Amino acid sequence: MNDKNKIIDFFAWRPHHFDHLLPIWKEIPWEYKGEFVIYNYKHSISDYNLSKEEYSIKKFDDLNSVLDYLEKSQQLLITASIFDGFIEKLKRPIGLVEHGAGQYYKGKEHLLFPLRKNVILDILPNDYTASIIKHVYQNNNVAVVGCPKLDYWHTNFKKNKNEKTVIAISFHYDRMLVPETRTSFPHFQKALPELALEAKKRGWEILGHGHPQMIEELIPHYKELGFEIVKNFHEVLTRADLYICDHMSTLYEFASTNRPVVVLNAPWYRRNVEHGLRYWEHADVGVNCNEPEELIENIEVALIDSKTQKQKREKAVNAVYKFADGTASKRASDAIIHFVENQKIELPNYIINHFNRDYCGLESIIKRDIINRVDLNEGMVIFGAGEHTKCLLEKVSNLNLNIIGIIDNDKQKHGKRIMGLEIYPKNMIQTLNPKVIIISSEAYESEIYDELVKKYNNIFIYPLYKSNKEFEKDIFLELYS
Repeated sequence: MNDKNKIIDFFAWRPHHFDHLLPIWKEIPWEYKGEFVIYNYKHSISDYNLSKEEYSIKKFDDLNSVLDYLEKSQQLLITASIFDGFIEKLKRPIGLVEHGAGQYYKGKEHLLFPLRKNVILDILPNDYTASIIKHVYQNNNVAVVGCPKLDYWHTNFKKNKNEKTVIAISFHYDRMLVPETRTSFPHFQKALPELALEAKKRGWEILGHGHPQMIEELIPHYKELGFEIVKNFHEVLTRADLYICDHMSTLYEFASTNRPVVVLNAPWYRRNVEHGLRYWEHADVGVNCNEPEELIENIEVALIDSKTQKQKREKAVNAVYKFADGTASKRASDAIIHFVENQKIELPNYIINHFNRDYCGLESIIKRDIINRVDLNEGMVIFGAGEHTKCLLEKVSNLNLNIIGIIDNDKQKHGKRIMGLEIYPKNMIQTLNPKVIIISSEAYESEIYDELVKKYNNIFIYPLYKSNKEFEKDIFLELYS
């Protein structure tokens, strides 16, 4: 086959993305195979029993080098994450493999739009996620296949009986998108010493695990309590009898092997907001634990693994993984091949339609809320030094705002510049003495606003979205259009 448009490349940004992509790559027929590129690779490729002769894998340690390399082609690129900032930089069509359970959060679907501009194909685990993708991103093609990563565990894995009961505990990182994406660790940290004591009394073996972006923070706590550190979730799947976690997709991955789980619920997880899947329709995949002092009791109940709980687990797993029979990788490969054979591979041409006919545009909003109300002689600062701020500065460039700097909590950004404006730490706000602080972040706006209004009562704090609730989606989509 000589048609370059039908050659398919793969790209894994992080090791846990590689886990989801490799099984599909193995199923892709040779005539369609391009290159498999990996970046930020932190565990040995020998773990996967791959030979150099059999697989073409290129490793990069430098971000710019990997992006430059990937940009040389316009062929379909299969990857497993849109959250690491590279999709915006790559001007090539993307096939996105869901690397989790496919959880979405009510009212926040539009936040993914700027990260999905190049996505033309979605490989998904379930119908729930497919329905959201089809509704919000109507130009996209979707294929529901299950979870390729789990094919081995759903067909070939037979767990050995442990001499001691092995319990793994894990926490997600603190992703401040909505309250439900926050880690539960601060709430349940006080339960860990009791877990360590009970483990000694009862002969339990405790494995300390965590999301790749959380594990380094957890390790000192685990070590102090004598928990064995296990970074690789494959090892958890291989060894554990019970898995305890808050809201990672690993809850469902472990449960899908017909073993019990304990589901940790922090008090900031809103019980009156139904997102679906983990929150809350299928939270009964395991025994729910709401308070630290209930953890040991919940572990005991989970280990009994009653018939009722097994039935609930099976129902939840079936909702998350439409196929759990070892065929997900083949289904994904077939869907990708069918797509390249029947579609023209090119970047999508999205047309942004505002949700609200009354929306007057970002410039008009800024004029109304700031320019016409505040004396700007002393200037203003923008809080937030991400892509959102770059877009904001571009959209309001005609207003000639007197912006004197940008504030951000990320130390690595301090001293750098965005469109000529220097980025400062928040302790410089008093020195800069702005008249206005514009909060430039939808995901973290509430937290930033609450912090600032308590400390700076002489500065006009302007939360862009909170001040324009009825136009939240319109503003966001205009910024990224």
